[in-house]
Amino acid sequence: MFAQVPEARSLFERVGGDDTSSPKFIGHAMRVLAGIDIAINLLDQPEALRSQLEHLHEQHDERHIPDRYFKVLLTAQCSPTSRTFCDDQSLESFFLRLGVDLYSNRFVGH
Repeated sequence: MFAQVPEARSLFERVGGDDTSSPKFIGHAMRVLAGIDIAINLLDQPEALRSQLEHLHEQHDERHIPDRYFKVLLTAQCSPTSRTFCDDQSLESFFLRLGVDLYSNRFVGH
């Protein structure tokens, strides 16, 4: 992500974004992955999923993160070897299934 949007690094100062190999930043990265795992595991529980996503939205909304950074982060998670399984359309479909519109950074109905 930082290679695509270097100025985004400043948003991660609180979690050690200046050193992505630091324990503080790795801990944050693990929490991000855990959040994705929780969302996936709540796909069959729409109300709990909505509550989880709203909680995450509130945490990030108060930090004033530009909407475009969410899509950059998601596409950065796709390694070049898995790119065919993780193109923009696949990401959009997956997150719409979670109830998140990547382009408007809003929750949508199920």
